[in-house]
Amino acid sequence: MGEATPTAQITVTFDRPVAGSLDRTVDAGSIFRTEPNIEGKLEWRDPVTLRLVPAKPLKPGSSYKVTVADRFEAMDGSRLAQPFEFSFAVSGPAAIGGLPVSAEEHPRFLGSQATFDVVFSSELEVSNPRNLAYLEFDKVCQTAGVVRLKITGQRTINDKDPWQYREAGGWDRNRAADPLRRVVTFAPERCAAL
Repeated sequence: MGEATPTAQITVTFDRPVAGSLDRTVDAGSIFRTEPNIEGKLEWRDPVTLRLVPAKPLKPGSSYKVTVADRFEAMDGSRLAQPFEFSFAVSGPAAIGGLPVSAEEHPRFLGSQATFDVVFSSELEVSNPRNLAYLEFDKVCQTAGVVRLKITGQRTINDKDPWQYREAGGWDRNRAADPLRRVVTFAPERCAAL
């Protein structure tokens, strides 16, 4: 099973021309199907490439099956021996930034009531948010061991957020996926000397 991003386009490339001219075009809608159905623009990009451009981003964490029927002939008269099928999964949420700690931010000290904002590439749907994140302190720390973090909020990114949130994912990211990004706030379940 392949993996795709939420903004992926689904493309099928044949090894020979299928849609060579206006009078010899195979109706794309009659041979291409996804389960579950993906709404969007289905078209021949060129004589050998069929492309579905989804109308909206695909749901993170979901799986799709694509079927190309064998009810057509290529321009040379050849046919598929059987329907062609493949599946793919849409990548789930990934941590792409945050404060006060991130790949770029390394504070030396944090207060005992510190909260952590983590920017994810898409909404978190978590059945047990208690086991999602934790802090682990060395035995030389005042509070040794594990302190579990709980989710205290989840929201979209707005214009008043720090630039680290607004640009999370990098300057070269696919900005069509920006509306999917979420800021998730974590707080310790108990006070700890951070």
